[in-house]
Amino acid sequence: HDCIHCGAAFTSRNLLFKHLMEKCDPSAAKDREGKQRLIFVIGYLGSRYRCMALQHERDEAVLPSVEGALTAAVKRAWGDVVLGVVRCTRTERGVHAAENVVVFTVRATDRCQAALVRELDGLEIWLLATPRPPPKNVNVFDKVFSSKKRAYNYFVPFFALLTADERALWCAGEAAVDLEKPGGLWLGPVFEGCSIAQVVRLLADHGISADEKDVMVTNGSGHAQILMPAESVALAQQRLEGFVWHDIPLVAMALHEALAKFSVQRRTRAVLKALKGGDSKKLRSFHNFMQPQPAAKDQVAMRQLLHCSALGLTQSLRRPGGKGWAFDDWTAITFASADFGPQQLRRMAGALVAVVRGSEPLSYIDRCFQEAPLQAPAAPAEVICLEAVEIGGYDSDWRRLAEVDSSAGVEVRRRVRERVVDSAKAWEDFVHGLESGRSRAQLRVELTQAAEAGDLPRLAAAIEAGAPLDAGNEYGQTAAFLAALGGQTEVLRTLAAARADLGRAANGGVTPCRAAMAKGFKGALEVIAQEAAGVSGAQAEALACLAGWSASSSSSPSGASSARVTTVIPAE
Repeated sequence: HDCIHCGAAFTSRNLLFKHLMEKCDPSAAKDREGKQRLIFVIGYLGSRYRCMALQHERDEAVLPSVEGALTAAVKRAWGDVVLGVVRCTRTERGVHAAENVVVFTVRATDRCQAALVRELDGLEIWLLATPRPPPKNVNVFDKVFSSKKRAYNYFVPFFALLTADERALWCAGEAAVDLEKPGGLWLGPVFEGCSIAQVVRLLADHGISADEKDVMVTNGSGHAQILMPAESVALAQQRLEGFVWHDIPLVAMALHEALAKFSVQRRTRAVLKALKGGDSKKLRSFHNFMQPQPAAKDQVAMRQLLHCSALGLTQSLRRPGGKGWAFDDWTAITFASADFGPQQLRRMAGALVAVVRGSEPLSYIDRCFQEAPLQAPAAPAEVICLEAVEIGGYDSDWRRLAEVDSSAGVEVRRRVRERVVDSAKAWEDFVHGLESGRSRAQLRVELTQAAEAGDLPRLAAAIEAGAPLDAGNEYGQTAAFLAALGGQTEVLRTLAAARADLGRAANGGVTPCRAAMAKGFKGALEVIAQEAAGVSGAQAEALACLAGWSASSSSSPSGASSARVTTVIPAE
């Protein structure tokens, strides 16, 4: 067995392949007789798939994976040729990919590209390059499973990022803008060195009048602000949106919209800086962003974010709808790392949204990195896209080696964006969960457990940390309900002082008053009657229960024996 590169002779094929791997041709060493590796570069929509990686073939019919669907398509097109599969990056349920790399080991045989394309039709999986063997003497694809960097885009609608005050102002739609008052236009990006006179001339060329004193150009940020009557803003947007000025397509939007988006962008960048840990390059424990949740010092939890950023103002996505920018416009958050833990992306995005919209303070991010368990909320998965992977060295240029068609990548990204902007309902549900205290689930557990046990120091600590006072457990039982059920009068007083609702019923409709009456805790009823003035009718109910108690000749209130405390778990 002779090496065709250097002429060296070997007594066995194994020794020849070892020589090729170590010296002359690592890629040929893998292409053993009758076998061949093929590089597949694919993009896909993950909506219908359980995940990227094939788990069990028996589950594919019910819970298909991207890898399973791709493998089945290869077999239908080329026959039973697949010997092995190695994927670059796993993606979770519902996650899309603008590019991913899969290496198939197949039996050497004739292959029809057109047949494979036909089999992939309708699967929402697209080839970004013709499957081909790796180039000779190139080892970039030898460890495709160990990528240097994975970058994801997380698409977020602006309505999920607005604070309560901003939502009150802008979520009423464009009708909230008073056309009788002066308005303004934001225009960008403008070319470097743009002058006020040039902006005024641009507007005049499009039939829009403006005075130089009403124009401000910020070259550092690359935009212009123009004060003009509100009714003129819509006309200016219509005529200037997309107009190519000095080789730059312009974005024209109402000034109030631009300023609101700038505010969101500033808050977003502050959270991203906290998530990345500033300029530090040390590993940090992301245990509170993973599910299953590892220990804080577990090696699995130790990660480093290589990059994170948000789309600029001129790059916002807009879905058809006509309800106004607060509802229709989306931004994208980019996270890049060598690897991400299970649900890490979703929970980082969930924590970011919770802070940006004001459900949590910025210090919440710091608490997520502390050792104490604090499970960050998981944002929707169907709005995540694996944007790019880097394999080999950072200068490997693997896309050129694989002959990736850039236009095919552009088309996949367009399809991904169309799909994600149709996922507004998932974000609406997530935001509703934040308003119900989802980002403070661990604190809610601390609060309810302390209330049930009558542990006042622990209760005070949970309240001080910001636990949601009126959030219930899986049975809808709040801290006040559990305190009344256990006759914890001092706990009830503490909760009342913190302005908790002492009248909120559990899932079965039983109120704290009825729970206290059923268990014979008159003291709990007296506290509710004293402390719950005007709160959800709790005071009137407590007084009625006490009146029934006084009228009874027994030590328990009349009808107490018929009062039952039930636990009802809501349907999934």
